[in-house]
Amino acid sequence: MVRVGPLLQNVLHRIGGAARDLDEREMLAVAAHVGGEAAEGRLPLVVQFGTRRPKRGETWQEYKARVGKEIEPMRELLTKGKGEPLILANALAASIPAQQALALRDNEGVSLIELDPVVNPTLMDDAVIDVGLSQFHNQTGRLTGKGVRVAVLDSGVDTQHPYLAVAASVSTCGEDVALPGRHGTHCAGSIASRDAVFGGVAPDVDLLNVKVLKRDGSGQYTQITKGVDAALDLEADVLSLSLGFNHLPAWSDRGHGWACPDGRCPLCTAVDNAVSLGAIACVAAGNEHSRAESLRRFGYGNTFDTELGCPGQARGAITVGALTKRTFLPADFSSRGPTSYGEAKPDLSGPGVNVMSTVPVPRRADGKPDPAAQRVDLFSRESGTSMATPIVAGAVALLLQHRREQGLPTTPAAIKQLLLAQAATALAQPPNVVGKGRIDLARYGVIVPTT
Repeated sequence: MVRVGPLLQNVLHRIGGAARDLDEREMLAVAAHVGGEAAEGRLPLVVQFGTRRPKRGETWQEYKARVGKEIEPMRELLTKGKGEPLILANALAASIPAQQALALRDNEGVSLIELDPVVNPTLMDDAVIDVGLSQFHNQTGRLTGKGVRVAVLDSGVDTQHPYLAVAASVSTCGEDVALPGRHGTHCAGSIASRDAVFGGVAPDVDLLNVKVLKRDGSGQYTQITKGVDAALDLEADVLSLSLGFNHLPAWSDRGHGWACPDGRCPLCTAVDNAVSLGAIACVAAGNEHSRAESLRRFGYGNTFDTELGCPGQARGAITVGALTKRTFLPADFSSRGPTSYGEAKPDLSGPGVNVMSTVPVPRRADGKPDPAAQRVDLFSRESGTSMATPIVAGAVALLLQHRREQGLPTTPAAIKQLLLAQAATALAQPPNVVGKGRIDLARYGVIVPTT
């Protein structure tokens, strides 16, 4: 059965759901809904073709070739080969005539049809003290993440920042990879800053800049799913995604109206398949708790099924909530679980309030970095589950390096279990608020694994 996403349902309601020509007024209404991309009677859509899980022992390149071959006939049929395959999402992004989109509802090979609007996904320091980094080093040696490839999927990392060493960059959002985002650069610094004062958790990782959003934080979810594909092309070991689409109603404050009742939307599917192929995904829970509580107070609690965003709902993801520093209290904005399908999330929490990290170097009028920029210009404090997520991703890189050196299993399942069992300290808060507790590398340093 073909499921029509709520964003597209809204548009079909506007145009009456019938296969007919849209007049200029109706197309303007559609264009306003999807960010101005509905031109010449065409709609930017994602067409998903079920869920193709990686086979046991299948590599990323083998999976990519297999799924790409399976998607190709529909790509040729719908777009004459012009659509963009979203391999890990098992989907196709394409600009399709409105009437053809309506006809897809009767196609047995299609599982989901949804719009691909331009929106601002929820963009989720000295916090190394809170995570017990020095104690970890005392117990395990000075691990720095060397040899671990960590991809930051965000608004772009400043490749010219003096305290960041970017190993590779790619853009999937259509904006030049040389244009850095403040949010993406801040997240990257929490992982890999090489500054002596505001250092990252794992400064020697191979930092991969996967620019999935424009520098202002706007973008389409297809650009994120393409970014997950691109991260695997770059052989990323760890994915850090400080972004998400929330389930709050689209008419509410910063609501996206995203729907994912089963954790199988294209975003969650892409992350889960990446994990099945060996990548470890750390994803922000979202910053929706305060707004969700407001909706509940005013009687609109039945308009959304979870506070968590997607792909934070992905089963294989390490979903991260935010805490205050030192006091370890849940941040008032940090999204609570459970998921829309009833499973426990977030998995754990990390420092996410007033986190100090890198920001883009100020540019001169010619676009070049200002050589006179001072330290105060290169770092800033930010708050969000976005800030907690890369801290956890950096911690995962350290665990991964340590396990490799010991010759122990480094599968995503093994690392996730290790993180939650031996690198987290329980808190006096419900699991749906903080998960297993707070990230605490000092505890891992005491309980060095032997199996």
